[in-house]
Amino acid sequence: MDFMDKRDLKKTLKQPAINTGRPMKLPFNANYYSACRGKSKADFINKLKMVEEELDATMFFYEMWAENNEQFKTELAEFHKEAIELLPVIVASINTANNNLLKENTLKSKIRNSKSKLENG
Repeated sequence: MDFMDKRDLKKTLKQPAINTGRPMKLPFNANYYSACRGKSKADFINKLKMVEEELDATMFFYEMWAENNEQFKTELAEFHKEAIELLPVIVASINTANNNLLKENTLKSKIRNSKSKLENG
């Protein structure tokens, strides 16, 4: 198997890293930023799920490249460790947002229109 140099490694990891931000120590997090600017609560949740998927893909690349590039193993191990720590935070945020949306929808369904002929017969 051919080994890649540091420039090729960074190029390969660039896109998943940009989308999740933190593992590659980038100054921004495109998908997380996008989630925070979601148009609705459902949009926020969907965008956080994209963050989760990109983080998962990034972790895969870290593992794959660390196995095949000894000279970067230590650096990639640090990034992978951070990604492992970040993933449960993202998942917990998704779960909290889902639970809050469910509670909100349940509350809305209990509110009845007293003037409605359909509901009051």
